[in-house]
Amino acid sequence: MSNSTFRRGLMLLASVSLALSSCGHVPLSGEAGLSSLAAAGEPVINELYYDSPSTDAGTFIELKGPAGKSLSGYTLAAFDTAGTQYRTVTLSGTIPASGFFVVAQDTTVANRTLVNTGVDLNNGSGSLRLLKSTTIIDAVAYGSPTSSRGEGTPAPTTGAGSALARVPDGSDT
Repeated sequence: MSNSTFRRGLMLLASVSLALSSCGHVPLSGEAGLSSLAAAGEPVINELYYDSPSTDAGTFIELKGPAGKSLSGYTLAAFDTAGTQYRTVTLSGTIPASGFFVVAQDTTVANRTLVNTGVDLNNGSGSLRLLKSTTIIDAVAYGSPTSSRGEGTPAPTTGAGSALARVPDGSDT
């Protein structure tokens, strides 16, 4: 890969850095005004690879959080473009020493912590929430959902083969 291609890739990654934020509260009626303040000690959605080239394989959701933190009681909730929840992924285990917990669609994902086919998310537009019980810990929307369940403005879609990521890792954007 040439230097200019690498730099363009980094710029693209930086430009599509997720408009994610941690909330740490139970949603109110209408769910307006999700807070952009990350709760200390909570994991965040760090990276989404939701649209691989060709048939979806190797997709993943990466969380960033304190090493050793138990994810018992946490779930990922996926919403379609209309805001209808279509999938729940129950998390288990603890965040490794690296601080990254990778939920992979299949075993082709390197450095995976958990495999769950449910992380194959909608390719065009959608939303994802990290929940602890019914409390929203973090949320993101991407594309042009008609009813966003993320926080703030949805991140642009990346297109097949690219990921949405926080830059720097774990930052509350």
